[in-house]
Amino acid sequence: MSDAPLHEAADSDTPTMDELDRVAFDAVVRNAPRFGRFIGTGAAIGGVAGFAIGLVLPNSTSLGRGVVALLVAAGFAIIGAIVASALVVGVDRTPRAPAQSGFPWERPDVTDAQGRQSVGPDDAKGDTA
Repeated sequence: MSDAPLHEAADSDTPTMDELDRVAFDAVVRNAPRFGRFIGTGAAIGGVAGFAIGLVLPNSTSLGRGVVALLVAAGFAIIGAIVASALVVGVDRTPRAPAQSGFPWERPDVTDAQGRQSVGPDDAKGDTA
């Protein structure tokens, strides 16, 4: 085996922390739901429920039980699609930018009411580091 360190070649390509601080910026990851699939699932659930209800409930028309079941299924599918679209719009709210500045692995610098600098997860309990 060679006596040369294995990580020397990677160090020449790796940017320094000063360079990263200069060029890096905070990002917000957006996990958007798939609207079409969400609405299609709502329409399918509504259609199946409407078809079952149309077959089970009493029928007083001369069209027949199957036609009534299809009409009720179509109505319930529309209602299911509307409800699912309202849900997907509620789920798709854009997340806010991170409250702390800097990188996620860095501890935030927080100053309490007395002017002491506190860091770390114990800030909520009043412990300071």
